[in-house]
Amino acid sequence: MHIKQALVALTVFSMSCIAQASTSYYDEGNKHYYEFVDFADIGLSSSWNAARDYSSTLSLTGVSGYVGHLATLTSKAEDDFVWGLHYANGDSLASGRFLGAYKDTAWQWVTGESFSYTNWMAGEPNNSGGNENYLMNWWYADQLGGRWNDTTQTSCLLGHCSTWGFVVEFEPTVVPVPPALLLFASGLVLLNRRKNKS
Repeated sequence: MHIKQALVALTVFSMSCIAQASTSYYDEGNKHYYEFVDFADIGLSSSWNAARDYSSTLSLTGVSGYVGHLATLTSKAEDDFVWGLHYANGDSLASGRFLGAYKDTAWQWVTGESFSYTNWMAGEPNNSGGNENYLMNWWYADQLGGRWNDTTQTSCLLGHCSTWGFVVEFEPTVVPVPPALLLFASGLVLLNRRKNKS
């Protein structure tokens, strides 16, 4: 079992290393970057788990300190920004993309952020078939009173998949300052003050 998990992780990691360079879009509002990834471009099957795992292996090319995860749209401003990128990315009207939310007992973001903002299509989430526990942004849905749809793990029915990619969000990592460094810096400040008094 551990060998299979290691092989899956190695495959996802190697795919992330050889994937084509994507266009990154910068949101001035939250200082995050976004990329649209198509399953066909990276050789992965349409699966929310594959999208989540792949996203978590990415870092933003050319910008240090930004790590990836499936996009978490936690505000109207962020949702509107990413929605506008569908046009820039050339998505077709029948396409959808996985986002970073899933339902265990309640809907939650992969980052642990509060799931308070929503933009469900009318009648959604409906858990059709009893296994729609993953979030997708559905391109033509804006005309239906919302943009979000709950879907299955693969978002496929009878060989047709309604998601053909996913949105990756890159946000800066926060590097905590170790307490020892703070203590050392405080000591230097005190030594400098004593030296200046002398």
